[in-house]
Amino acid sequence: MPTQLRKPHRTLDGYVCALPYHDKNWGDFFMIVERPDLANDSRFTSHNARSQNYEVLYKLLGTLLAERTTGYWLETLRAANIPVAPVTALTDLFDDPHLKQVGLFQTVQHPEKGPITAIRSPIGFSASPASMGTPAGAVGADTTNVLRSFGYSESEIGRLIAEQTVMQGRVLLTED
Repeated sequence: MPTQLRKPHRTLDGYVCALPYHDKNWGDFFMIVERPDLANDSRFTSHNARSQNYEVLYKLLGTLLAERTTGYWLETLRAANIPVAPVTALTDLFDDPHLKQVGLFQTVQHPEKGPITAIRSPIGFSASPASMGTPAGAVGADTTNVLRSFGYSESEIGRLIAEQTVMQGRVLLTED
């Protein structure tokens, strides 16, 4: 059942994504937060009961997670095999130890911008390894060819460009 409350939750010093999933996870979580009464609460003792009470459950989860630090939750919930992950700021992604270990980021040569950082394919096959395609061109660089491939005539393409319905050609990006 979808809920707006099933999301990253604030901690004392950041955010975590925590997802106690099955009965044991929830029972362990309630013991960790020293709320054994909740482990025996009929609203939370089974998957069916929890699915009927998600709003209450996830508000409670958010409230409880806000009482401790991100580091505490990562260490404690991981030790209990409860799915948890930190929410990382975009500025910190390049320093993330796991992302460095798996080599997620790679430097590629862009024909107009020079060296840029790109994300490697997350999928790998031994017989047909993934490769990095061509970096994206400027906005509108392929508009005419794409429209031609869909059967638009030159006059239709010209009209769409003149009306600014589509963009064509180079767009210069400025640095702020």
